Amino acid sequence: MKNIKIAIAQKNFTVGDLKSNFEIIIDSIKKAKQNSVKIVAFPELALTGYFPKDLLLNRQFIDENEKYLNMIVNNCDSITALVGFVHKDKNNIYNSIAVIQDKKIVKIIKKPNINTFEKRYFTQHNNIEIVELKIGKNNVKIGIMISDEFENSENNVDVTKILMEKGAEAIFCCSASPYFINKLDNKRNIIINISKKYNVPIIYTNLIGGQDDLIYDGNSFAIDENGEIVTICKANKEDMKYFELDKKQSNQTFPKINKMEELFNSLVLGISDYFRKTGFKEAIIGLSGGIDSALVAVLASEAIGAKNVYCYAMPSEFSTNHSITDAEKLAKNLDINYSEIPIKNDYNNLMNTLANEFKGTEFGLAEENLQARIRGIILMSIANKYNRLVLATGNKTEVFLGYFTLYGDSNGALAPISDLNKVEVYALSNYINKRLGKEVIPQNIIDKKPSAELKDEQYDPFDYEIVAPLVDEIVNNNPTKDELLKMNYESNLIDKIFKLIRYSEYKRSQLVTGLKVSKAMVCNNRKMPIVNGYNLE
Repeated sequence: MKNIKIAIAQKNFTVGDLKSNFEIIIDSIKKAKQNSVKIVAFPELALTGYFPKDLLLNRQFIDENEKYLNMIVNNCDSITALVGFVHKDKNNIYNSIAVIQDKKIVKIIKKPNINTFEKRYFTQHNNIEIVELKIGKNNVKIGIMISDEFENSENNVDVTKILMEKGAEAIFCCSASPYFINKLDNKRNIIINISKKYNVPIIYTNLIGGQDDLIYDGNSFAIDENGEIVTICKANKEDMKYFELDKKQSNQTFPKINKMEELFNSLVLGISDYFRKTGFKEAIIGLSGGIDSALVAVLASEAIGAKNVYCYAMPSEFSTNHSITDAEKLAKNLDINYSEIPIKNDYNNLMNTLANEFKGTEFGLAEENLQARIRGIILMSIANKYNRLVLATGNKTEVFLGYFTLYGDSNGALAPISDLNKVEVYALSNYINKRLGKEVIPQNIIDKKPSAELKDEQYDPFDYEIVAPLVDEIVNNNPTKDELLKMNYESNLIDKIFKLIRYSEYKRSQLVTGLKVSKAMVCNNRKMPIVNGYNLE
């Protein structure tokens, strides 16, 4: 692979937008040719966008994807392009890479490691092949991987080993690997170790951008046969890198990862792309004066611009003065649109309407939650009127404890922080103030005791420093009670949390899309039965 110029095309594709994706690919190929590139590698399913889900059940979509591929072929007259697309063969479709050279498809590589989710759509292909190419005067053999096949899948097929046994001189990994906290170091270590083990250069091309709940962070790179860095693409941004494997820059290292910066930039990208790709421009947030809505407001203003963020404080008779002043101060700091809509009269009117139904009962959850539902109606009505999207502000800890109101504060189109636990919410909020060198989120919002303010002297009934990691442990790892006791959690607390998680399953099944930032986003991926007679206590 000496003296062969290669390009990594780390691009932001949109699921289903075949025309736009085609244009991005053609533009990238054009730029690569202008830079004397001989091989350009695109991410997995670049042409269709990742992941098309049930679009893959539409025969017309599959046919059009192949028509656009043929148009790409006609533009590859002096370059080799590795393009992700959906290949149809008889009655089967495959997650594939087209190897295009001299206006011909010289090989179609089909993905052998199909995970459980992909099996709904794709057929697994077990014939792992290398690709022989003529590049100038050189004959080269390359191996192509699709997605994260370095990490042996549930099918346990060691693609790297097979490719090396067949004589691969370099491996191209065309991936769509979503972001999650602490992912990058682990992935880099795996790829570097494989490079050193087999003495083979590896070119890793990852997708960039947001797609529904998933965020693709890019961070593509190339390493030589000794596992040494040749080039690195930017995080959370489109990028193209041109390089030769035998001409690496000296003293190049992977940048040190700041967990909070990575998290902040990823969430901003996820929100930004959700709005851009759905065609919406403006967001609505209920600003309570609490930490969760404050963080969402900061993220949204960074993602789509402060002038496009509309925040509403909706005080009731139970709202404290500091909540209103904190919300107002945050809005001023961010220079976002801010209004106050008191709900006291609306609440009293509805309580009068319900007087006969509630007669003889004590003030309780129904009366408390009515306030949240009034606020939800107001936000959704304004959004409906002006074609805006409501952002839900719940965090993962509260979501799993059921500590939210259906059809109230859970309303919205997107929940940006629903995969952050409460401790992470505070950590990210503190980071934002530190990052900007000023108090963007008022310190009182960070310091004060969290409260829903739905009745007098009400405060959240949890010590989040203890409960947040306990909830994460339960929903991520499914431990037994005995295992949790060995982690020094109290028995009564374990029983309480198990019960709260179990009995709020029906509420979570109705929640809006949240942005994934953990390895297995439990809010969207958890598949527990709602009617469930098994007692975890």
